[in-house]
Amino acid sequence: MHGNYKVASQVFDIPSSSKQRKLAILIGVLIISVSLVALPFGMTALPATETFLSAAIGWLIFGDMLTAFIIYSQYRASGLPALLVLSCTYLYSGLMTFLHILTFPDLFGGFGEMIGAGGQTAGWLWVFWHSGFSFGILLYAWVNRKWSKPLSSKEMIFNYGTAGITLTLLSVFAVFELTALGDRWLPDIIQENDYRKLNTSGIGPVLWILNFFALMAVWRRIKGWSMLHLWLAVAMLALLMDVTLTLFAGMRFTLGWYVAKINSVIASTVVICAVVNEVNRLFIRLSEQHRQLMESGLQLEHANEQLIRLTNLDGLT
Repeated sequence: MHGNYKVASQVFDIPSSSKQRKLAILIGVLIISVSLVALPFGMTALPATETFLSAAIGWLIFGDMLTAFIIYSQYRASGLPALLVLSCTYLYSGLMTFLHILTFPDLFGGFGEMIGAGGQTAGWLWVFWHSGFSFGILLYAWVNRKWSKPLSSKEMIFNYGTAGITLTLLSVFAVFELTALGDRWLPDIIQENDYRKLNTSGIGPVLWILNFFALMAVWRRIKGWSMLHLWLAVAMLALLMDVTLTLFAGMRFTLGWYVAKINSVIASTVVICAVVNEVNRLFIRLSEQHRQLMESGLQLEHANEQLIRLTNLDGLT
């Protein structure tokens, strides 16, 4: 168990290199700069490009689900409860994104209405998607601080993992039921692609504050600038800019809305890209060590052959 814990910890607890920190700062500056430049023109209406929306949402779902799978694999190897929380957070985000795109108006020919979605469902799913992800990050930071020791047995790891995934699926189902079947109980937040009621109702500002606190929670958990927390902070920054531009734009298919979707893609894929890159670096180092070991073996074998020839020529030697 302890051996597996050390191996898993090497993946996510690797101190980030100076090059990684510079790259993360560069990406963070670009995210903030592009978002701030787009902010004054955020309400500029642009053509409704459903292809862009489908591609962006597809990347979101792929990034979230793959990240959830990789982090869950690390949880099974290490038994760290915080990794389970983080994995379930990305799983929740991926499933909510999937439901959001299914219920998006006029995107799948009224399929949303077939599964019971109303006119407000997609908008409310967006709210619960972003608030739920931020809440999951806050919970991850808390568990990481309060429960840093791994679970003691494989049975506990399995039981906790099963419970976490089940609770996540039930949460997604409950949110969908609330936003679809309970559409008449929730206040209207969108009218013909206009969702400025999010701001006037106070829901938007509360959502922004929740995302901001999630970013601060990750920032405070950066111990020695570990690889995971470094890129998780970049993801939360992109998500905060996503919420900022979306709320400011006030309508779908505006410049701010499109740039916000790009920030969403960054938020969902930056962690998994960093993990894949780190695993690739570890594989390259392992391959290099294997090559050096093979060369050392060949040199040793050659030295043994020379020693055998010398003994055959000179018995005293």
